[in-house]
Amino acid sequence: MKLLNILVVILVILVACNEDDNPDINQGDNLYLSATIKGLDGNDVNYFEGGNDVGLYIASKDVAGQLNNSDIAVNLRFSQSAGGLVSQEPVSWQGYSQLMVYGYYPYSRKSDINPEAYPFTINTRQDTILKSSLEYRNNDFLWTCKTIQNSDGPAMLTFQHLMSKIVLHVKNISPTTGNMVGSDVAICNLATSASIDLGKGVVESTGNKENIEDMPCNPSIGGPAKGEIVREIDALGGQMGINTDKTYLQMKMLNTKKGPAVRAL
Repeated sequence: MKLLNILVVILVILVACNEDDNPDINQGDNLYLSATIKGLDGNDVNYFEGGNDVGLYIASKDVAGQLNNSDIAVNLRFSQSAGGLVSQEPVSWQGYSQLMVYGYYPYSRKSDINPEAYPFTINTRQDTILKSSLEYRNNDFLWTCKTIQNSDGPAMLTFQHLMSKIVLHVKNISPTTGNMVGSDVAICNLATSASIDLGKGVVESTGNKENIEDMPCNPSIGGPAKGEIVREIDALGGQMGINTDKTYLQMKMLNTKKGPAVRAL
């Protein structure tokens, strides 16, 4: 019985020593984060797609202007999952009741080289053919800064647009059909490169303004061959047919002097 009491006392002492080694850190108090994207009009709310990566700087105090001095995390990559934003290595509150979070999207391993003057360039090609590549995702630059409070639920971050792609819809409103065929549409004098302060969310234009799009207005969609491809794309959930319905200049039946088998829009 005396031996059992001695063992219990030793275990209590060991536990007490382990707690004293880190008196200000709660090892089980992990930080949980979630995120939304504020629309350009300030009202719409969007969400990151699964697998999208954001970079976060997390500190126990305001380190705007000196993000690399963040004491909790420096440019740590978080990925969007069903449970919110998650990192490969768990991050804890480390005993603090509140933390400062600075975040940006898309994530880059090079942002910590100079986070107060992070260079970013919007891709001049802005079509969905590149949707699976980094070039397409680089059409938007999102940023957030927030003081979060330690609570039972996940802390919510709201990202806003600092740089954005342009979606241009051209449609003929003239009663005369086909009067735009052969003309050109250009988006001119836009700044596509900038230096961004990731701590303050300040964007400074760099480089020369340029024309990022030069599109001839002869977008023929349809016919016996391409019309079949459009239907196949539509069946797979593609956008070609949908966008054509919204923006077409004219519509007519082809091969009307021939049999029904070769007629097409």
